[in-house]
Amino acid sequence: MAEKKRVYPYIPNSEPRIREAMLREIGVESVDELLRDIPDELRMKGKMNLPEPFSAEADLKRHVEGILSRNITSGEYLSFLGAGCYDHHVPAVVDEIIGRSEFLTAYAGEPYEDHGRFQALFEYQ
Repeated sequence: MAEKKRVYPYIPNSEPRIREAMLREIGVESVDELLRDIPDELRMKGKMNLPEPFSAEADLKRHVEGILSRNITSGEYLSFLGAGCYDHHVPAVVDEIIGRSEFLTAYAGEPYEDHGRFQALFEYQ
């Protein structure tokens, strides 16, 4: 497995100086030495089909969006995958309510003065 000296500015630790410091910290000389215990039959034999590094994050975003645009999304077709975690409408008022401080604290207040808050928290759950 030959190490590549490409630097992808949007991938953490792809800069050679940082990679060498990380390898030195764990006590190995190279990535090959780090992966030495992986059997040859489990290693990838060919070259990965990666594009050249993009110079700007916007170019990368455009490239990835082009790839993703070939997918069929749940916005275009009805999907029940996810056991209830699929895309569904969340009213805008929900963001306003959950951002209120009384929903962001564990403090419950006095039992006889917070009936409204307890009811709201119960309904929220």
